[in-house]
Amino acid sequence: MLRSISTSVRTWASDPFDRDDHPWITVGKNVKYCCVIFWFVVWVVCTGYSISWLVGPVGIPQSVTTAEEAHPNGIENYYGIMWWGKGDVLHPIINNVTGLGFGPSKYFDPNKPTLIYSHGYQPGAGESARRERLTSFDGVLMADAWIEAGWNVGSFYWTQFADEPNVEGAEAKIWPLCLPVLDVCDAPYPMRWKKKDGTFVKPLANSIPSVSDLLYESIVASTEGANPEKGFKLRLVGHSLGGSVVIGASYRLAAAADAGIIPSYLKPERVSMLDPFWTPAHARDVFQRLLRMRYVHNVTQDMSRTSVFSAPAGYGKELLTTPNSQLTTAFVWQDAKFISSQNGYFAGATAGAAKHMSSKAFYFLSIDPKNPNKEIGPSAVTNDQVVKDFAVSGYYWKQVKGFYTESILDDVYEKLSWHHDPLPNHDGDAEGTIAIWVLINVLFLVLTCCCGICFCTWCLGKRKRLKFDDIEKMNNVADDDGGGGGGGGGNAISKGKGSCELDSVQRKN
Repeated sequence: MLRSISTSVRTWASDPFDRDDHPWITVGKNVKYCCVIFWFVVWVVCTGYSISWLVGPVGIPQSVTTAEEAHPNGIENYYGIMWWGKGDVLHPIINNVTGLGFGPSKYFDPNKPTLIYSHGYQPGAGESARRERLTSFDGVLMADAWIEAGWNVGSFYWTQFADEPNVEGAEAKIWPLCLPVLDVCDAPYPMRWKKKDGTFVKPLANSIPSVSDLLYESIVASTEGANPEKGFKLRLVGHSLGGSVVIGASYRLAAAADAGIIPSYLKPERVSMLDPFWTPAHARDVFQRLLRMRYVHNVTQDMSRTSVFSAPAGYGKELLTTPNSQLTTAFVWQDAKFISSQNGYFAGATAGAAKHMSSKAFYFLSIDPKNPNKEIGPSAVTNDQVVKDFAVSGYYWKQVKGFYTESILDDVYEKLSWHHDPLPNHDGDAEGTIAIWVLINVLFLVLTCCCGICFCTWCLGKRKRLKFDDIEKMNNVADDDGGGGGGGGGNAISKGKGSCELDSVQRKN
């Protein structure tokens, strides 16, 4: 049969229309049905994958920010710390003396350990007045787990400053032009912010300090009366570009606390960076502060990588040549492949962004007391000294199990050497990559074109044959009419007329 089809295709290619050996005619009905079903299934799969790849994962929709949360008291540009209450409740602070978002809150207990989180780049959030929530892809209210464990949880919002056309514009607002302890530093970039109508407001020069300085000031103002003897300690956590924000603020807090400018308990006991991002232009700002925080101010630091957005992945060569004694941060490479029970697996054009966001769940959910990695790490509750010692061990953690659930209870890690198993610059898996998407779409186009050409030429050929059959019937009718009346002459005339009509129709075709 295959040889017959091959021969038919070669001969058909020269004149694909009115042929008796057209491929669609030469095969049997069963083969035709199988071809149609196979093509339909492949078409559905390719179409579904292409759409899902382009749309990407969306996860559980976050709670919509209320007008009072986004713009309390109708204030156009709100920034500073909001504190979390159980059940996804946000409490904005209005303090006309210390500034927006700077001051006490009913959700801040001065006798409890305190975590303050900073978001990252927020394109489009200024106009929508969106505030990033601490909600996992599977809908878990992650702040609740920490509140139940006895922590205060606050989110530092710089949303309208972080809404820029490009990430470099938002990043430039993070860093002051000096390492401040006593002196006042200039903001290095216009601290403009976006209004709800999409326009920018540019304040007077140096009227608003850098974003990391805003976080520093809001922490000092919002933790007044903290009591370390009864349990207060401070931890800063930043995601993506927010990793740079907490690095900048943590360094200033540590330096000011050790200099006696602010209470010593405001020096962070731990700084965690979740899939942090910075551009090469600001690598010096980051590394200088990380180094001084570790070796001058003795601050515990840990960092994760869940996507290609992670800036440390681009510093493999530097890490290979860095002595263990100069390493500063415990590092973990995590590889989420699961979104949620409603949305399946990471795949598609936005899979990288979804993996980037998954770093929050890895960290916040790891406070679970049943976490199997809480003793030796990595986890948010691993002892600070264990984390500090691991940072200079020459090893990093790599996830080897637990990829397909959001739960951290089935996560397993192994230790790898920075020198023998350097961190790659790619995602580490092929799911959702451009190559697979291109391959499937090429297959889809080839199958569609082949089947489409075959079907269309068969239809056109069939139409042509039907026209020919109609003409033949007309000739036969003419022959019958001519034979009844007067012999050969009438018949010859009818045939001649029929032949002319046939020639005319064929020329038109």
